[in-house]
Amino acid sequence: MILLYQNIKILSGFLNRYTRARRRVGGRPKTDHRKVEQALKLYDSNAHSIAEITEMTGVTKATLYRALKSRKA
Repeated sequence: MILLYQNIKILSGFLNRYTRARRRVGGRPKTDHRKVEQALKLYDSNAHSIAEITEMTGVTKATLYRALKSRKA
């Protein structure tokens, strides 16, 4: 059991170094903050619907609502 734990620990350390060496960090790419700011300005103008804003800026509804929520807090 101890040998298995040690092997897993060694292998995970190797994989971490290997992925860092290849500059693979992982995770989802961040949304461009300029697009989010533009979407918020369009939302504040009350001239466009949410569907129009998402189509024009490429920012998803979820991202837009998340930005609105964080702005209020």
